[in-house]
Amino acid sequence: MENTVDKKSLFRAAKKDYMIIFAYLIAMIIGSSVLQLIAGVVFGAIGIAEKPYAQYLLILIPLHLITMPVAYFLLRVKRDTEIEKKSISPLLFLGIIPIIYAGVYAGNSISNIITSLINDQSQQAVANLTASADSDFFRILVVGISAPIVEEILFRKLIIDRLAKYSQIWAVIISSVSFGIFHMNFAQLFYATIIGFILGYVYIKTGKLIYTIALHMVVNLATSAIAANLLKLNSDTPIVIYSAVLLILAVLGVVLFIVKYRKFMKLKKNENITSGQAAKLCLLNPVSIIYFVIGFGSIAFTTIAMIAMAS
Repeated sequence: MENTVDKKSLFRAAKKDYMIIFAYLIAMIIGSSVLQLIAGVVFGAIGIAEKPYAQYLLILIPLHLITMPVAYFLLRVKRDTEIEKKSISPLLFLGIIPIIYAGVYAGNSISNIITSLINDQSQQAVANLTASADSDFFRILVVGISAPIVEEILFRKLIIDRLAKYSQIWAVIISSVSFGIFHMNFAQLFYATIIGFILGYVYIKTGKLIYTIALHMVVNLATSAIAANLLKLNSDTPIVIYSAVLLILAVLGVVLFIVKYRKFMKLKKNENITSGQAAKLCLLNPVSIIYFVIGFGSIAFTTIAMIAMAS
């Protein structure tokens, strides 16, 4: 009877924490959108809306300087519930980089196929927006440095630390899918989700944000800062070389994962809550349903708007 009561208490605690996380994600989507709208109006009023660095300030101020500190204050967990911290060797760390690029390549391939079928222009729009924002300093500051730090705290630490004790795999899934949704466009949904999945695994195996932040920085700097400057060149040769290097890294990543990293990626199972039970607690509650409706609805709205603009 005692075990039954304990299990019921565990299920109630799990359901409560899942609902808290999804409520936080809903508040983050709505709150950050409102803050960005306000910032956009203010930027227009003071005459900097058309500046090349304005789009980066729209990310830095509402999301990184306001949303993250508030979310961290509200959702931080006790130290005894944090993921156990473990170190990995430099070689093991470096080997994860090609695996992430395999994820980037796979995600971009999925996006390219689907966007071409539905005539969605968000992939090209994101690329054009990145290239047009001609401010290397703010691009590196926001995309290469600030975003990895803030996003790893928000989507890895705050979510996984709270949920891993119920189901490690579902903690990683929620972390990665919410990370993909938060980019709010179809073009980045797939590769951001895949990257989030890999980073989630790394965090749950090591408990150290320094690893995931560093990996995130490497990916962002290579796929935005470097790529954006290559897009501004008049020659196609650098882009071809860059694409070839990414493809080689992706192939290497697949090989490394098969040969070296499959055991590293295995997660512990909770003896009291099965993955199926965790899935029901996670997905079949009203707050999670509202979150997915808002998240995927926002992405659908953006996609429809892009298609309409292209037609």
